[in-house]
Amino acid sequence: MEKKEQTLFLIKSDIRATQLISLFPEHDIEFFDLYLSDYSTLIFESLGIDSVYHTEELYSTYFSLVRKGKTIDLIKDKEALEQLTSKIYTYLIKYRDLCSVLKSLVPAC
Repeated sequence: MEKKEQTLFLIKSDIRATQLISLFPEHDIEFFDLYLSDYSTLIFESLGIDSVYHTEELYSTYFSLVRKGKTIDLIKDKEALEQLTSKIYTYLIKYRDLCSVLKSLVPAC
């Protein structure tokens, strides 16, 4: 499996986990807030996003996008899953590229 395929697989895994967690709405605990896979950090690192840019905003945006998968029927609507996965992947690539530009503009201390 190549690097892009592995990354897409991990993103899909987070989307599926979000759906599983959403099956427990009757509990007072917000399970999603408790669930934080190591996949997100692994995904960011595998895409070459420098750890300096692993900000709260990045995590928040990533998980906000992943949460959109809660409404997808994973069995009947595989195309929607692919589209969301691609959207998240594209966002992360653009974020990485922006971080690279910022890093090149700021001299090292």
